[in-house]
Amino acid sequence: MEPLCVLIYPKTAEIEFSHPDVPYSIFFLGSYLKANGIKVKLFDQRISSSREIVQYIESNPVTHVGLSTMTGPQIIFAMDLSRKIKQLRPEIDIIWGGIHVTVAPGSVLEQDFIDYIVYGEGEEPLLELIKNPDKKSIKGVLCRNDKLENLEPREFIDMDTISLDWSLINPQTYISVREGRRYISFVTSRGCSFKCQYCYNSVTKSRWRSWSIDKVRKELEKVLEFDISYISFMDDNLAVNVKWLSEVCKILEEKNVLWYGDIRANVITYENIKKFKNCTRVFIGAESGSQRVLNDIEKRIKVEDIFNAAKVLHDSGMTGTFSWIIGFPQETREDVMDTVNAVRRVSEIMPGAVQRLKIFSPYPGSQLYKMTVEKGYRPPATLEDWGRYTREHCDLPYIKNPWWYKCISYVTFFNFYNDKDIIGSIGSSKPIFRPVIAVYKFLSSFRWRLNFFGFPVEFMMLDTMRKIYMKVTR
Repeated sequence: MEPLCVLIYPKTAEIEFSHPDVPYSIFFLGSYLKANGIKVKLFDQRISSSREIVQYIESNPVTHVGLSTMTGPQIIFAMDLSRKIKQLRPEIDIIWGGIHVTVAPGSVLEQDFIDYIVYGEGEEPLLELIKNPDKKSIKGVLCRNDKLENLEPREFIDMDTISLDWSLINPQTYISVREGRRYISFVTSRGCSFKCQYCYNSVTKSRWRSWSIDKVRKELEKVLEFDISYISFMDDNLAVNVKWLSEVCKILEEKNVLWYGDIRANVITYENIKKFKNCTRVFIGAESGSQRVLNDIEKRIKVEDIFNAAKVLHDSGMTGTFSWIIGFPQETREDVMDTVNAVRRVSEIMPGAVQRLKIFSPYPGSQLYKMTVEKGYRPPATLEDWGRYTREHCDLPYIKNPWWYKCISYVTFFNFYNDKDIIGSIGSSKPIFRPVIAVYKFLSSFRWRLNFFGFPVEFMMLDTMRKIYMKVTR
């Protein structure tokens, strides 16, 4: 029977607050499979219901189903779909891939509803798995009964061998409006060459790879056919190669396309910003306002780089989204307040900056994950537990007053919330949630001005409401 592969991007949360971005994990895979002669159908569960997905599989000669998984709630939805499909059509090969499988393969290997796992980049191993009748000795693939030590990682794929086939999805579903322009997300590279200790990129061998400039032009021109004039780069680190990015920017300038992307703070200089034509805003992983912490996590930037980036962007008529983390295992209370004060400093330099301050979550594959375990952290014991793994549920034993940290995080989010400024991976909120956001923004502004993060009753109520909603909707 001719193979028919269904690729699924499961929901990422119980409540989908924002407009979805293109599910590039399955989009790249599907495009590669189709280009190599495999029939493929893509489903995004954020858009298509479980019922719709299952009905398609029931009524079509599907031979393989692949699911992309990130650590956290997406696992729960992937488990639910996998079980339904396996019960309905036990002969179908169910294959799991994605970042969670790559950083924690042991957590998924022996599940009775998963036949194969794909470790690392999935294009080549998935194609070989579908085409190989005996399904043996495939680099990057393990079957349910294999041993983890038999896993043989595959070499990285040449990015230029992958072309996106937009006929596989409905682009209009992922297009929204930003700054009066039609906007969509875009990807041109993979990986990151830095070794920040909290990041999973050590699994990717700290290598950054991109499309060639000519390839970027060809793929971008496909997107522009949908009347797009604003893109958000979802690359892990867009400006590893400043010369390459400056060439990409020349194309964007030529096409009159504005853009937004993730760039390190120390790369945002007056010299470089002139090369980043048509950039309107930048996402910066600031992480900490404590130089000691930045050094410990091997961020390889200075606190002053963060403030300088804010000044350069502001002076250039641009803005930024600054991401911060508190709760690192080696962090003190003073370090936390250094970060809070750094957030204040950035907002003074750039009043329109969007700022996000999250509590550290140890993810497998990172160096800090090992350190956190040594300090008493107990990782999730089951795949279901990994599916419940969020910042809200992460119990860090070295944090004695977790609600103090949670309050700082919530207050920062709501105090600096501006729906019109939130684009890219964060997304803009759906209208139904805006009244609640307005109330919490009002309350958070008082806390922020008073520097008061104790007795967060309102956030405890918010957390309780979220838990109730999750139980009711299951």
